[in-house]
Amino acid sequence: IQSSAKKQWSKKLLENKIGLKELIALKLYCDFDDLQREYRKCFRAPYNTNKERISSFYHWHNTLHQAFVNYNRIKSVKKYNVLFHGVSSIMNINEFNGQCFGPLSTTTDITVARSFAGKNGMIIVIKPIYDSNLQFKPLNIANLSEFPDEMEVMCFNQHYNISNIILSSGFDEDFTIYDQLYPSPSLNTTNNGQYGECDSDSEKIDPQDWWRISGNKKFVDDLKYLSECNHIIKNEQIIQLLYKFITDKKRSKFERYINKNILFILKSNNDNKRIDFHINDSCNSEQMKSAFTKYFSTMNVIFI
Repeated sequence: IQSSAKKQWSKKLLENKIGLKELIALKLYCDFDDLQREYRKCFRAPYNTNKERISSFYHWHNTLHQAFVNYNRIKSVKKYNVLFHGVSSIMNINEFNGQCFGPLSTTTDITVARSFAGKNGMIIVIKPIYDSNLQFKPLNIANLSEFPDEMEVMCFNQHYNISNIILSSGFDEDFTIYDQLYPSPSLNTTNNGQYGECDSDSEKIDPQDWWRISGNKKFVDDLKYLSECNHIIKNEQIIQLLYKFITDKKRSKFERYINKNILFILKSNNDNKRIDFHINDSCNSEQMKSAFTKYFSTMNVIFI
């Protein structure tokens, strides 16, 4: 027996020409993990050059695409401030905003993303972009799924911003903090998934823990800046932070990840393998220049 909410949801889809064919296509995606995994490979190298693979998923892809075209016509759909995506391995990221082509599985519950990330993975906190009617809106497919507790929200050709990265180990260590920062949507809170806005009645966060977690978030913001700076670093605060970071020998696991990602970003987004530091008087020291030259030893470091 369907709940009244599910019946209402089904009726709205049918009214907007999301019929049996589209529902079956969505159902295949959310319930058949192996099939979904093979389909998603079509959007990344080296599988995206395999014509046989791409042709085998052609009709399914077109049906999913049409489902989102029709869903996009619905005006009164829920907008998500934040979504979570679990990745089973720690990976470097060199672009923090853009478009993810094809399907992307996300959830509104960070603990679900953590279960998909595994003990050696990470959680990517995503903010969908809703700037244009031409951009598809995330579709809640929990009502279709065999596993509604996963609170799955399916994105398709989604424009996004990455607002945070959380390692699984860090999430486990500071679970009570992240549980307050990103509370479960099933709980009656006033947070609505906004980072750093806690319910006044919730457990108080220790100031030192808050400072540490906020520092991790700041590192992610700094990675965003580096990914967009086009190898020219003018921000004095970023220069000072980079200097402090690369000269600090005691690093947490998260900081070691940041360390690798800094080098990955500046190499991936830089065809000339050059970095220009615009140094002012407060940053102008031989120690700092020596540290940067050594740290970026495989690149051409210029001080201006």
